Parts: sequence; C-alpha cells; structure tokens
Amino acid sequence: MNNLEAYKMDGLGNDFIIFDKRKKSISLTKDQIVKISDRNSIGCDQVIFIDKDESNNAFLKFYNSDGGEISACGNGSRCVAYLLMKENNNKKISLRTKVGILQAELNDKNLVSINMGQPNFEWNKIPLLKKMDNQ
Repeated sequence: MNNLEAYKMDGLGNDFIIFDKRKKSISLTKDQIVKISDRNSIGCDQVIFIDKDESNNAFLKFYNSDGGEISACGNGSRCVAYLLMKENNNKKISLRTKVGILQAELNDKNLVSINMGQPNFEWNKIPLLKKMDNQ
C-alpha cells in the first residue's frame, strides 16, 4: 500500500480514519480496510471516505473495521462535518449518505450537531447478523 493522506479523528469515543477522495482518487480493498482498522496498525472503529457530491457538501461512505460497508454513522458524520466546516468556513452543511441527506451545524461552543432523521423501531427493518424473529 502506498503512502496515503488521512485524518484520524475521535467522536464521543469512536475513532475514525478519514480519506478525502474529492481531490485524489483513493481505492482500498476490504482487506486493506481491515488492516488499517486493526488496533495493531493505525486502528479505528470505522474508515470513512469523503467524495464529491453535486447537490451537497460531500458524499460519505462508511466501512466498519471488518471491512463491511454501512449506511451511516452519526459520530463519524460529525467528524467529517467539522473538517468540512473548518475548510469552508461554514457553520451549516449537508452530507449525503446511503440513508439520505444529513444536516450538520456548528454551535457557539465549536461542537457539531447532526440530524440523523427519525429512528427506526420496526424490528424487521433493523439489519442483523443472523435471522431472528421477534414474535
């Protein structure tokens, strides 16, 4: 693996390796993501890619430490939002994820809040590792 530029950030106890693909193409395999995430390497809970988006400030892709892609992450989105707000001197931005558009805002205490939308409490729509029945 060549040298890659990345950010390592922490959001409420979760840590992330963030790659910015807006200016430089970056492609990692599942095995490379697992290796980067390994606590004996750089180590992180998730790897995040920032990409261009025509209608929003960025499009985000999230990968867990096992290399599997997930739809979104609130703490990871807040970390990326903070980077982009500082980069563009904005206090409000929108981020596109697989679950939709997330609105982020920087408050007077330099903290980022993000609207993740309504929680889903329908048990059969929550992704699980194995098939289960709640009835």
